[in-house]
This record gives sequence, structure tokens and C-alpha cells, in this order.
Amino acid sequence: MSEALRAAAQAVIDEVTAWALAAFGWTHVALAPIPIAPDRVALHGTVVAPRLLARVQQQLAARGIASDADAVTWLRGDHFVAVAAALPLWRRPDRRAADELVTELLPGDGPLERLAQQHGASLVRAPDATLGWAHAPLGEPVAPRTLGTEPLRPEVIADAVPRWLGTPYRLGGATLFGVDCSALVQRLLAQAGACVPRHSADQIAIDPQRGAGPDVCGTLVALWSADEAPCHVGLRLGQGQIVHASRSRGAVVIDATARAQRDAARLAHVPLAAIAALQQRARGATSLLGLLAPATAPPSPADEPDARS
Repeated sequence: MSEALRAAAQAVIDEVTAWALAAFGWTHVALAPIPIAPDRVALHGTVVAPRLLARVQQQLAARGIASDADAVTWLRGDHFVAVAAALPLWRRPDRRAADELVTELLPGDGPLERLAQQHGASLVRAPDATLGWAHAPLGEPVAPRTLGTEPLRPEVIADAVPRWLGTPYRLGGATLFGVDCSALVQRLLAQAGACVPRHSADQIAIDPQRGAGPDVCGTLVALWSADEAPCHVGLRLGQGQIVHASRSRGAVVIDATARAQRDAARLAHVPLAAIAALQQRARGATSLLGLLAPATAPPSPADEPDARS
């Protein structure tokens, strides 16, 4: 029985590995299932990202196999490098398709942990735990930087907003040349001293609450509407306003909160206090890796969030 369970669990791990290879052109899922009960295995080994581990556990559960992952660790890199110039990160090591831009980094966004090399590209992990392939040369090796060292100053967000207004909407973009909604939220919160995940579903996973939340500058809001991408995010500015990178209007705009949410089928928010609590949990860490539950599943069965919306 235990050998059959082990083989069934290993087959699931192999399926997830094959899926990741097809989707990303490279992966690291080095897991061994050890039966510990008639329908439960303990996973041992390393994976490159929490999202992959969560996928393995979800697929195991779908086959009626429970799993413990206390012995699983994350793939770590050989050194850290500086971000010396604007650096796009891509989904795959073997191509740079326009719709496969993961994010864009600027000097000051690092240092980056280098994890692997393939096809002349380098897989790196940013401090926000984003993974992506750098096809450009990396900066010089540097010491890692710890998070959670700056006080949270939400009052500076409103001052930082004007320079972003009118910036073109660009999926995967994270600069004044083009930005998507979750990158705008991340950039503005970084101005306030907070490191948050890059993607909207992961941002909401910090501490998802129902509704648009309090009218407090720095409250992170997500909405599901026909006008915008699923799990579209913005920041409340107070005084009944929200700033967001609107896909439907093609630019960063400030809206009355009532206008932004008028067609929303569903609303969620993350309180500023939860963002501050994340910074406390991150204190002393080199990245957000492992500090949040990965948002692998949509917040409700009817929603399918675009991870880069």
C-alpha cells in the first residue's frame, strides 16, 4: 500500500514538473513523497517557488492524497547581484515575447538572488520574491539587503501620485514608460517604505477583507468588473479617491472611489495595518519568500485573477 501511495504521489509531482517545464521553459521541483499514513505523504526536498509547492499539494489533494510540507525548502541562489540599470524580467529563459514580461526592475530594486542560468539568461529572485529571467547582463555581486528596516509612511503616497498620472497602461510594465495596476500599487507602497508582492492576487492575499475598506490613504483595493482585468487593484488616497492603472482607459488615473467600483461585481481590500504587519514579519529577511500563502487559486470560484493585472 505504501509503495502504491508513493508511486501515485510521485506521478503527481512529475505531472506538475512537466507542466512547469512547458509553461516556463525551466523549473526546479525536487520533491520526494514519503508515505506516513494510508492517504498521507510527507514531502521532502526543494522547489523554486511556493506557488509550485502549492500546486503540487493541490493536485495531490485532488487525488485524495494529503501532504505535509514541513521538510520542504526553497531553492536558494549562489550569490546576490545589484540592479545596475533598467532590467526587464521575462517568464522564460528561451524567448522574450511581449506578453511574457513579468516585471521591470530599476536601480534600487535589488539586490537580486541569482538562482540558475539557461540559454544565456539568468533566473533571479527579487526582494519581493518575484521570479524572472534576465536576458541582460547582471550587476556586480553585492551583499544581501534585509527588509523591514524602514518605517511605514503612508502620508507620502499622495505626494508620489502626480508623477504617475497619465503613465500608459502596459501589462508587465513597472516604470513611468508603462505600468500595470499591481506594479503601480507596488511602486507607490515602496515610496511609503513597504515591500509588497508584485502581482495583484498575491497582494490581496496579504490579508483579504470584504468590501472597499476604509477611506484611508494606503488601503489596497481590488475589484472584479467588466471594465478592468480580474483582480484589478488600486490604492485609496482618502477623500473618496482611488489611484489605479486603468486598462480600459489605458493610463494611470485618479477616480472617485464610487466611480471606480460602480460596475464591480465584487470588492476586496487589504487594510494598511495588514501591510504594516507584513513589514514586521519581513524584518531581517532578504525577500518576502515564504512569508505569504501563495495565491494559486482565485479568491472565489467564479473569479480567475490575471496574475499581472
